[in-house]
Amino acid sequence: VTEPAGPFGNHKCDSPLVLADSLLSAMNEFGSRATFSKYICREGVRDLKAWNAQMAAKVGAPVFGAIGIDSAPVNGFPRNDTTTSLDAQWVFDTQSAGWKVSFSAANQLDHISGSYSVVIKDLNLRCFAFQSNHLIHLSFWLYDTDNMPADPNGIMAFIVIVDQLQAAEDANERAWLFGHIPLGTADIFHNQSNYSDQIVQRYKRTITTHFYRHSHKDQFEITYSDYDNQTVETADSIAFIGPALTPTSGNPAFKLYDIDPDTLEVMDMKVFITNTSDPNFQTKREPSTWQFYYSARKSYGPLTTPPLAGSSPLDAAFWYILTEVFESNNTAFQLFNERLSRGGDVQQCDDEGGCRNTTICDMRVLR
Repeated sequence: VTEPAGPFGNHKCDSPLVLADSLLSAMNEFGSRATFSKYICREGVRDLKAWNAQMAAKVGAPVFGAIGIDSAPVNGFPRNDTTTSLDAQWVFDTQSAGWKVSFSAANQLDHISGSYSVVIKDLNLRCFAFQSNHLIHLSFWLYDTDNMPADPNGIMAFIVIVDQLQAAEDANERAWLFGHIPLGTADIFHNQSNYSDQIVQRYKRTITTHFYRHSHKDQFEITYSDYDNQTVETADSIAFIGPALTPTSGNPAFKLYDIDPDTLEVMDMKVFITNTSDPNFQTKREPSTWQFYYSARKSYGPLTTPPLAGSSPLDAAFWYILTEVFESNNTAFQLFNERLSRGGDVQQCDDEGGCRNTTICDMRVLR
């Protein structure tokens, strides 16, 4: 052993349970007024059970989760109409049992391939957690047929038809979509990403926000009514991505969102971290180890012209204007680049080799 991991882990290792436990304590401290919380899971079956119990014991608000990539093998989520001895049902059964303490819709996990919806009646909000792992190029069971299905396991049909977005529209509800893999990344098949975007455009007046993970980075992506004419006027939906607890991707972090209770749009996004390079990182075991990192509104709002008004949300138009700031203001872009890893694994990204241009391009597409 040349570098002991320490009780809280190491930047070369995944998250130990004690680090996850301190995260939950910090969430309760900094988010004591939260209405509910959400998370995207990536643990194995034993960890899933322990993690569900851990959250039930420590998180004061209801928890809405979305299933990540981990099955056995990884990405092992077969289509319903294929022949295989492998079965991911144990993932759905485990999470269905674990999440029922927070919401009754968890039983939908049993038969909708890990997807569900739930209505937050006090907020007039409908939340959709959908299994985006069925849409990725690493899903082995999309390759065992000459006719790749447009909608594996009916995930998109679930979002649109089965009492979901249409029901939300009919009831004049607002909707949030969340899942593991962002629909605009290269991991999603082009066709499925395009189909998903058509759904988003059809219900763009109902959907206010998307939430994803997967990249382990603090990012965002934008959708447009016209991708051939990407402007502040055509930007119409925003997705918030990451960050992650995993130390290998940078400093462990979580986000708190300030939500307008009337429009259900995001008014601010606040990031909290624990600094793995702090000399006391391995000795403190209280939430004070976690600290406020930055507020998107306070940090990025003054950079736009005109500055973000006090009553304006962090919507797609705001983030599109910010991408224009990043094009002209390299200092602002480098601040964003540092925050991708929460300052824990900063990679050089400038105009040499087109890194800055590619990164800004990635921000601008959720398709």
